[in-house]
Amino acid sequence: MNGHTKIGEACCTTHAAIRYWVIVFFAALAPLVIISVYWHPLAGAAGPFAAGIACLANWRKNRTYHCGISAPVLILAGAVLLLAGMRLIRVETGIIWAFVGAGVLASLALEWRYAKR
Repeated sequence: MNGHTKIGEACCTTHAAIRYWVIVFFAALAPLVIISVYWHPLAGAAGPFAAGIACLANWRKNRTYHCGISAPVLILAGAVLLLAGMRLIRVETGIIWAFVGAGVLASLALEWRYAKR
């Protein structure tokens, strides 16, 4: 393999991949929450950023199909929520969370349909 895994060559979620994602999620979330105590605009974005970081790590280590799709969705949502927290843009947070939910559900459906088992 040339080091570039296509999304179609990715695999499905395993118990080990889920455990890895949870560990990385909390490892990323902890410092983001601590920072958000002092820098309040990060508070609403810490969760999506941590989930996106966990998906990036899971994609890199386990090639979990849906993480290759969910990571950009989560990081984009975190960036929008951060900008909203900084009051640089105005956005209804419910719309952002609906976008995240739809993106993650779509990525899981695509994994179920197309990932190698």
